Amino acid sequence: MVIGAFALPAWGRPRATLDLDFIIQTTEVPKELVRKLGDLGFHFDEEWDRYNPMLRAFHKRFRSGRIPVDVMLSRDEHDAAAFSRRKKKRFDSRYLWFPSAEDLLLQKLKVGRPQDFVDAAGVVERMRGRLDQRYLIRWAAKLGITAELAHVL
Repeated sequence: MVIGAFALPAWGRPRATLDLDFIIQTTEVPKELVRKLGDLGFHFDEEWDRYNPMLRAFHKRFRSGRIPVDVMLSRDEHDAAAFSRRKKKRFDSRYLWFPSAEDLLLQKLKVGRPQDFVDAAGVVERMRGRLDQRYLIRWAAKLGITAELAHVL
C-alpha cells in the first residue's frame, strides 16, 4: 500500500517528495520484492540501515542513485486495520492501493514530524465533513495521539 507523500494526492494536498513509501502486511520484506527492486536498479541501503538501528526491524530502505524507496512492515494494530480499509485509486495509468483518508491522517500523526502535521491538516481540509470522526477518535485514543488529532481537526 502506498503511504507517505505519494499518498497525499488521493486525500490531501499534494507536495513534492523525493522518496516513495510503501507498507506491506508481512513480517519481513519478501525476497521477490527485493529481486524486483534490484531489477529496477534499486539496492538495499546498508548505510541507512546501520544509522537507523531503532527502525531496521520494520523499515527497509532501497536506493537507486538519490531516489529512496522505503518499505515498511506493518508494526501495530492500526497498520493492520488500515489494510482492511485501503482503497484502490488511479495513479497515472495504474491502480494502486492507498490507505483510507482517515488512516493516512492517523499515519501522519503517528510519525509526527512538522511536515506530517502540515500533511495531516491538508487531509482534514480537503476531506472536511467526509472523515469518519468516530474512527479517528477511537484510534487516536488507542495510539496515544489524541492531542495531535485535536490539533489538526
